[in-house]
Amino acid sequence: MGVMVGILLTSMLHATADPATPVFNTETNDYRPHYNFSYNVFKNLPTFPIDFWMKKSLFENQELVASKLTPEYYLQPEIIPGWNDWHDPIYAWSNRTTVGVYGISIYPSRFDIDGMGVGETVNVSALLHTAFGIEPYQGAQLTAVCDPAVVSVTLTRPSSNIFLLAPTYPTFNATWCYVVNYKITLLQKKNATITIMESKPPQAIDDQYTNEYGSRYISGGSILGLRVPKAQIYIHEISNGSEGKETQTQNTSAITNWLPYVVVAVLAAVGIVAVVVYAKRTRKHP
Repeated sequence: MGVMVGILLTSMLHATADPATPVFNTETNDYRPHYNFSYNVFKNLPTFPIDFWMKKSLFENQELVASKLTPEYYLQPEIIPGWNDWHDPIYAWSNRTTVGVYGISIYPSRFDIDGMGVGETVNVSALLHTAFGIEPYQGAQLTAVCDPAVVSVTLTRPSSNIFLLAPTYPTFNATWCYVVNYKITLLQKKNATITIMESKPPQAIDDQYTNEYGSRYISGGSILGLRVPKAQIYIHEISNGSEGKETQTQNTSAITNWLPYVVVAVLAAVGIVAVVVYAKRTRKHP
């Protein structure tokens, strides 16, 4: 039996309606949608591709997995569900006084692997990204928690599990979003759960980032943020399979990313992986 990796995504946000036909934007000289705020928000990003909405649809249906996306696609904020709900409150409203100080998500955040045999290997990839409207740089370390006697998990992309994620306010840049890929090998014929948790970077690296960015750097978020999983991978309905086979993920159904201005208690109640902590103050720019 072949391996099937399914994704279950949940959200209280409605799905956005993407344009059926790309429209050239003369202000940006690419196919980025028209917005009611300055396009300087995107000035450090690749040009918006003509076939973006097609690739986004394939990604949402997992006919195209995250590891196959190139930067001109995965660096666009439009790739993350919820963008249309939040771009005006964050980037267009002139009276914005709520500042995002912490928020890291993985999208998609749940994977279900069926029919995996002992010795078989699959790859699972997703997007690790800063939530929208976050002003500081964020340091984070990702750890895969599992039973090492049952399953082997290796982060193959990028080479380090320590990340520095860039702000998403007032502008995006090339390090606000990363593709992460885990290679998973089943060692015993047994159901297994792999939980991706966030922690602070090692002290020396945390101090390095603090010295470099000062008050524009934060790590660790909140106690709740460090206790809520960023992603979970479930291996179940085990059967004998061929060794060494790699498979792509399938069957995306909804949304996991939770963005600024969402109450932390609601996030915990619905099991969302993005924990966003906000400080209410008058916004000051360095």
